[in-house]
Parts: sequence; structure tokens; C-alpha cells
Amino acid sequence: MNHPTQNSKPKTAFPTDLDRCIGLRDPSNALEEERVARYEELAQTEPYGATALPEYDPDQWMDEAVNEDIRGLRDRTDFFVNRWDPLTDIYTWKDPETYTTTDWYRFQEAVKQHQSDTLAILMEKNLKGLELPEL
Repeated sequence: MNHPTQNSKPKTAFPTDLDRCIGLRDPSNALEEERVARYEELAQTEPYGATALPEYDPDQWMDEAVNEDIRGLRDRTDFFVNRWDPLTDIYTWKDPETYTTTDWYRFQEAVKQHQSDTLAILMEKNLKGLELPEL
């Protein structure tokens, strides 16, 4: 599959294309279907691989990386939050030697890095001069 930076389309087009797909501000997510359709359409163009996006499975990355020993009720709808279950489930890496290469682990690390980078920007720009408790 081609990567946007490995083709003839200028790199400057990617942010514009992505911005078009993201669309208008949508706090209630009411425009989700239209937004996803734009992503799917973009993915099928030559600069972005010219192939359909696979069906989204929200559990795929974790299922590929982690063994689950569910000792009570399995309910991923709230994924570890506000769930009453007297038995503790057990989670282990499927491959403890290579877990850092799994999509699930790498995504979690990317989220933490993004959070750190965002806080640094806020502290330097928006919150500079304010007295805040240690975050």
C-alpha cells in the first residue's frame, strides 16, 4: 500500500485532505457516518493507497496483543469503568518479548506522548504565568 508521502502528491495536500475529511466541529458526533464515508473515499484514491479501508473492529488490536482470562462477566461496553464484578480478570501479553511492537501497545504509547506534548504546549503558550498545582 502506498503511503501519502511516497507518491507524487505534494505533502502539503495531506493536511488539506485530512481537514476536509474531518469536516465541521461535531461535539455530538452526529456527523460520524458522513465523516467516515469521506475517510473511506479518500483511502480509495491513488495517493492514499487506492484500497478500501478494512471494516473497523474496536477490539482487534487488543485481541491480537493480549490474552484475557475473564473470570466474571465479560463486558467491554464500558471497558473497565463503572463495572461491578467480584472477580478480577487476568490480562497477559500474548508474546511478552515483542509486546512493544503490537499496534495496541504502540497506540497507547502514542496517546501518552500526545498528551505530554499537548500539556507542554499549553503550559508554554496558554497557561504561561498561571500558578497551577503540579500536574
